[in-house]
Amino acid sequence: MEALPPARTEAVLVGPLCTGEACRCREGDDGAGAPAAGYKRFEVHLGPSRDPLWALVDGMVLYKTGDSSDACFYIDLKPGMHAVSLRARGEEGLSAAVAIAEQGGAEDATWWFHTFDFQCGTPGQCDLPTLDSWKREVSALEGKHDPCGSVKVQGIHWETGRMPDNVHPGELLLHVTLNVYGFAPKYPPGSEKCDRTGRGGAAE
Repeated sequence: MEALPPARTEAVLVGPLCTGEACRCREGDDGAGAPAAGYKRFEVHLGPSRDPLWALVDGMVLYKTGDSSDACFYIDLKPGMHAVSLRARGEEGLSAAVAIAEQGGAEDATWWFHTFDFQCGTPGQCDLPTLDSWKREVSALEGKHDPCGSVKVQGIHWETGRMPDNVHPGELLLHVTLNVYGFAPKYPPGSEKCDRTGRGGAAE
C-alpha cells in the first residue's frame, strides 16, 4: 500500500466556515456560502472515528487528527470527473467514515444532497464482512445516493493493508470517482419527482 499522505490539510478551502486549513461544520443548511459561477460547493465530513483520517480530492489533502471525532471541509469543484480517496490507519483495527454532500437550492432555500456515504467500524472495528455488505448496498444505488443531486459515484474499490486476523484491517484505502454533472438540481433531496424523471432533478 502506498505511503500515507502528510498529516496536515493541504487544500483550497472555501466559504465563511473555513479559516486557513480548518473549517467548522455547518449547524444547518445555511452558513457555508455559495460557490463562484462555474463551480459547485461540496462538504466533506470525516468521522466519527477515533483514528486519523485522510480524504484526497484531486490531489488536495483533507486531514482529521485522531484527537477529534469529526472534521468538516468545504471545497468547490467544477463539473467533470474528480478522483476521491479515503485513507484510514489504526493501531488495533480501525474505524473510518466519510460523508460527501453537494450544495444546491432554490432562491429561498439551501439544499444538501447526500452524494456519498461510507462507514466501517463506527462504532467498533472495521471488518471485511462490513465492507462487502456496504459494497452490495451502494451497488444497488447505481451511483446515485440521492437521485435529485447532480453527481454520480463511479469506480468504487478499495485496498486493505496489514490484517493479522484476516478479518480486521489495520489500513484501508478507498477509491471513488465523482462524476459531477453541469446541470443545477431542480428538486430538493428525496423528492419523488426525481425518481419519476430519472434525470437527477435536471431542469427542463
